[in-house]
Amino acid sequence: MIRRISTKWLLAVLAAVVVPFSVFAYFVNTKVTERLGKDVVRFHLLSMAGDLGDRIDEEVEERRHDMELVSVIPVVNWFVDGLEDDRGTFQARVELIFNRLVRGRQVYDYVLALDKSGRVVGMNTVGPAGERVGTLAEDYFFSTPFAGASWFQEAMAEGVSQVDFHDLGFDPRRR
Repeated sequence: MIRRISTKWLLAVLAAVVVPFSVFAYFVNTKVTERLGKDVVRFHLLSMAGDLGDRIDEEVEERRHDMELVSVIPVVNWFVDGLEDDRGTFQARVELIFNRLVRGRQVYDYVLALDKSGRVVGMNTVGPAGERVGTLAEDYFFSTPFAGASWFQEAMAEGVSQVDFHDLGFDPRRR
């Protein structure tokens, strides 16, 4: 069948060099690709998580600046610090400011004005899509005293408080 010596040498070289090298190359390729693939995925996930964390921090900081900006508007301060009889004078303007903030930013559901006793004295009247805020939400906010909440006490002591929305219990639909 295989009679020529050159053919035998060729087959011997193939069997001794090419086949083991091919098996080794396949093994290395499989293992390196698997490990490198995991490392690449891990690197990109960590990179994406870091970028997302930075974007979330920027978003939170922007929201904080929004509230700081609203808190220094004189009409809002007069409304919050005023007596019950005086609030009516500023109520329409304050609601307009809150409504524009909610509609313009598209990130807030409710913007509330609380007096020093932790009672809600004003809020936005429209939602982010321009819909009217429901009476359920209004009833909830105007009837719930927030003076005992830790975030309110921190805001009164330090001038600002920032906590996760879910910790506040502000969702009137959960009631």
